[in-house]
Amino acid sequence: MKTKSILLAAVAVMSLAACHREPVGPVEKEFTAGFQTKTSVAYDEASNKYAISWEAGDQVSIFDGEANNVFTAKEAGLSTTLTGQAKDANTYYALYPYAANAALNGAVISTAIPASAALTADGSAHFANISVAKTSGTTLSFATVVGMIKFTLGAEATGIKEIHIKAVGGETLAGSASIDMSGNPVLSIADGVSSITVTPASGNVFETGHSYYVAAAPATLASGIALEFVTANGKVTKTQEKALTISAGKVMNIGVINSIDDVPEPIMECPYRHEFANGDFGIGPIFDWGGWEDGYYFDMLTNPDVLSGATWNITDTGYYEWAGTEGWRKGIQLGTGNMTVSNFALSSTSFPGVITSITLGYNSGITDGQSLVASCTVGNAVFGAPVAHGDGDYEAVFNGSASGDIVITLNSTTKGAVYLYYLYVEYDPDGTPVEPGDDREETAGFQDLTGENYDVQW
Repeated sequence: MKTKSILLAAVAVMSLAACHREPVGPVEKEFTAGFQTKTSVAYDEASNKYAISWEAGDQVSIFDGEANNVFTAKEAGLSTTLTGQAKDANTYYALYPYAANAALNGAVISTAIPASAALTADGSAHFANISVAKTSGTTLSFATVVGMIKFTLGAEATGIKEIHIKAVGGETLAGSASIDMSGNPVLSIADGVSSITVTPASGNVFETGHSYYVAAAPATLASGIALEFVTANGKVTKTQEKALTISAGKVMNIGVINSIDDVPEPIMECPYRHEFANGDFGIGPIFDWGGWEDGYYFDMLTNPDVLSGATWNITDTGYYEWAGTEGWRKGIQLGTGNMTVSNFALSSTSFPGVITSITLGYNSGITDGQSLVASCTVGNAVFGAPVAHGDGDYEAVFNGSASGDIVITLNSTTKGAVYLYYLYVEYDPDGTPVEPGDDREETAGFQDLTGENYDVQW
């Protein structure tokens, strides 16, 4: 009996040992990261595009619900294999770049958008493109949650050791970031700052004749942006008092700084938009004519004029030096009830690359059928089809693919006033016109970073 009891006890102990298992630790895993993730931005002169790709050795945080695990990119290219160790999990969350202090709480990733960065000429700060992803399998499709600010230093912008990029209105550009991954990624910033300090990645001063990219939190900069340049001789601040928007996954180009002694070239958004107003071309309030408190005013013409960052010339053999500021009279007036609109033209050489669409909005008081004709040329070639109509509010839309000077003309054979309201131009600053019959193959689901704006569909 005693022997039997001892045997039974031993069997029980063995059974308990067999039922107890140590928790399974991290194991080797691989994830495929598709082309949507972009970790570098560099201009490729041969293809006239901005090349964007993984770099071998890039590190990514992958969260398995318990730990922030380091995974490394094996290959360079548009897609890569991420290798590392993690525990088995139903859902994995990923953050690029790897951040030792990053954490996962539920479906929210905590990290930071840096308030300082070292920039490479014609490229971004490495590890600048903060992106996130989640998967229940082994394929990660990252979404970018920051935007990029691009600026270019001209040949005479020499000796710059440091640049402070500031939101004039105090909007947040960097800070502690929380990214809610329960649905589409939603970024929120705490302890935000309105300035980012950048230095050259190599050497003591920035190289001239190159472009630079800075990661920043998405924001609308209602009062514009300021750049404070630090040199051995002191500080110089240049300000652009223009509303700008930084969007996730897009590049906001703030123009060329020819020298730190000059104001940067006017900022021109893409797409371009201008609302005609009292003051354009020097047409402004000189006196109150006819007793109208806020009506028509007359002035001599200032030509050319910079409108929303683009330089425009205005020519006409008729009558145009009027501005309406009340009700339906808003905009620049062409013609009158006693005069036709004769060979009126708006022209500009400010738009680089390829122009794809031009829209002119206006009101016509000409009541005689189709007697008002709007037409357009780009690069001295007809761009889109002429538009003819009578009275009312109209949009003359011209579509095509061309490069060169823009000339928009208006002519009427019947007397009457026309009021210019607005002007839009869609263009790709680094694009190449598509000639008729020029078939181009596109990779399904992939959008190259062409021009100053990129918007990858995730």
